[in-house]
Amino acid sequence: MAIQTDRFIGRCILALLAFIFMLAPGGAANATVYHNVTISTDILKAGDTISNDASFTGAWAVKADGSGTDIKVHGVSVDTANQLGYGVYAVSGGTTDVAGSTITTTGFGSSGVTAVTGSSIDITNTVISLSGQQAVGVSSNYNSSIDITDTKITAIGNITDAIKAINNSYMSITNSTIVTSGDWARGALASSGSSMKITDTTITTSGDTQPAVDARSASMDITGTTIITSGKRTGASAMASQMNITDTTITTSGNTASGASASYNSSMDITDSTITTSGANALGVHANNSSIDITGSTITTSGGAARAAQAESGSTMNIRNTTITTASADAYGAIADTNSSINITGGSINTSGYGSTGASAHRGSSVDVTGTAISTSGEYSYGVWAEENSSASVKDAAITTSKMTSYGVYALNG
Repeated sequence: MAIQTDRFIGRCILALLAFIFMLAPGGAANATVYHNVTISTDILKAGDTISNDASFTGAWAVKADGSGTDIKVHGVSVDTANQLGYGVYAVSGGTTDVAGSTITTTGFGSSGVTAVTGSSIDITNTVISLSGQQAVGVSSNYNSSIDITDTKITAIGNITDAIKAINNSYMSITNSTIVTSGDWARGALASSGSSMKITDTTITTSGDTQPAVDARSASMDITGTTIITSGKRTGASAMASQMNITDTTITTSGNTASGASASYNSSMDITDSTITTSGANALGVHANNSSIDITGSTITTSGGAARAAQAESGSTMNIRNTTITTASADAYGAIADTNSSINITGGSINTSGYGSTGASAHRGSSVDVTGTAISTSGEYSYGVWAEENSSASVKDAAITTSKMTSYGVYALNG
């Protein structure tokens, strides 16, 4: 019995030495690994700094591995500098709670916080900073779940994602701030059967190409949020997805930048929201082979040849009790194109530039206007216009034009 006891004590000492070795400078590449145990802040103390070995690709600083693992990262600084590295990593059903901490990654393709294969992570009152190319701030992958509250995420670099949920995962972010700077950099991405909720959060992006908020074969709810973009990018985009936008402000300033866009047979609902674009050829709300419902909202464009609301390629758009304003030449309040339809009920449409029509239908499309006030003040700016085998219906509407060359209702070529 004494020999067995001594062997047990020896094994405990070896395990303790191995644990100390992992935390010591120059130890294993993966700075902290916990497996199938519960770790409390008695182990990770507030003020601690945890880092991994920058010379090892794919190493992690903190890892929760396996069902039953529960790591508390409270008041801790986590730093990673290696390629494809992880700051906080939960895998195979592990759980992690991150609060009051600072997480910094600088390596190519690195991730600040990641949950994969059925894992879950809660993040509260934390600062996450990325400065590597193709990095990710917070990632939920393969049936995992992450909730983020009162957190700031900053991503500097091209092809980065501040937050993303992919492969049938879930993510929520509330009362937080996201800032990205770089081309192809997104504030939020949900894809491949995942869902995401963005609530009372500010998302600011600079750089071209990717949308600030992007849903691809996914569902996304955006409520009480502010989205600001300054490059040639869309504020909120749905591709083969369902997106709900409520009580949200979207502002874009780049040329060809859309406020909200639905494509590839998507469905989008916009309620009590404000969308503003200032770039040339910009689109306030855009439907391409999709359906969009807009209720109680405000859409304003000020760039040349901009379109406040456009439906094309077999799309349907319903606009109810919404205020639409354009303030440039060759702009449209609402335009249905290529076998699409727009139904406008209540609200108002005001255009003030040369050749700027209130509502129009082109190439086999239709526009129906009921109880809407339409006003144009520029030359050759029609109230309602239909051409190329299209149709227009106007009921109980008030149409005002101020120039001799501008007709209230105009039909051309069928």
